[in-house]
Amino acid sequence: MGRPDIIGNSVELREKHGKFWSYDTSFEIDRSDIQFDHNDMVGFGNYAIVLRGQLLSQGIDVAVKLPKATTQIDEFKGLLTEIKIMIYVGKHQNVIAFIGACTDSIKERKVYILMEFAENGCLHSYLRNHKPGSVRKGGPQSDNIVVPCENEAWPIVSELDMIRWSYEIAKGMEYLAYKSIVHADLATRNVLLDKNLIAKVSDFGLSKQLYGKLNYTKKTKSQLPWRWMAIESLTGFEFSTESDVWSYGVVLWELFSFGDVPYPNENWSKAFVDMLKSGLRLEQPKDATVEVYNKLTSCWDLDKSCRPSFTTLREDFEKMWRHESKNSSTSYSQIED
Repeated sequence: MGRPDIIGNSVELREKHGKFWSYDTSFEIDRSDIQFDHNDMVGFGNYAIVLRGQLLSQGIDVAVKLPKATTQIDEFKGLLTEIKIMIYVGKHQNVIAFIGACTDSIKERKVYILMEFAENGCLHSYLRNHKPGSVRKGGPQSDNIVVPCENEAWPIVSELDMIRWSYEIAKGMEYLAYKSIVHADLATRNVLLDKNLIAKVSDFGLSKQLYGKLNYTKKTKSQLPWRWMAIESLTGFEFSTESDVWSYGVVLWELFSFGDVPYPNENWSKAFVDMLKSGLRLEQPKDATVEVYNKLTSCWDLDKSCRPSFTTLREDFEKMWRHESKNSSTSYSQIED
């Protein structure tokens, strides 16, 4: 899976030939150690499906990602690159953890990618399933939310929950930026919630590691998430940490609108891009304060150098979270230093 010897230390070659990053075989898992049911699907994309499974030797639930039967060779190679990216990313409390992979059938275009299992699924679905008439201030504390019995009302997602998720996503993205990773597909559908409803950034299918460059141009054709993309991504296919910040602003809008579709009345067109250039922006969600909405709009500056960093966003939402926690007489012990 790797020929790092032909790349050496060349930034240009590493940028061009990312598919040759070496594979750390210590992450290899024997197929007999993986158990899953094809009927227990928890997610899917254009090229792969995700099933709930078990890593038998550790006795834990895992998410098992595997290519669809219709996956083409270039798409399959993309999955292999994704493995190497996740190994490079390593561990962080707000990034979905890579556990290992089974690649012994790689010649048959089969691979099994094992990741941390997020019991509460993606943030987008969670928001849609818990959408009330309005957000109430304060608790209940997110870690006390339980799945209701049949005919029992869903618990309310509070403003405090939303601020905490905003902080946690910013913290995960700050870490990816530190690792020189551009996500390029940040949206609430790609943020997962664990059993304690902690937000974790996931799905690096469109991501790329930067080797000393400020941005890169995506030359391969694929279905792109235009509603979340920065103006420079739409006009020149340029992706960077700053374009991820733009997407993060859209994620905040999704959060405070309970998973509504951004720009619901627009279609992908040159006219849409022109409207963005002329100042079109998503309106303030009714459950977002002016302070929160100002954070959103700061992420959508046409000049990417004027957008806040993920460190600034993380710090701002952490302060907001602590302030709101004190006002609602709740604990902020979930924040990890």
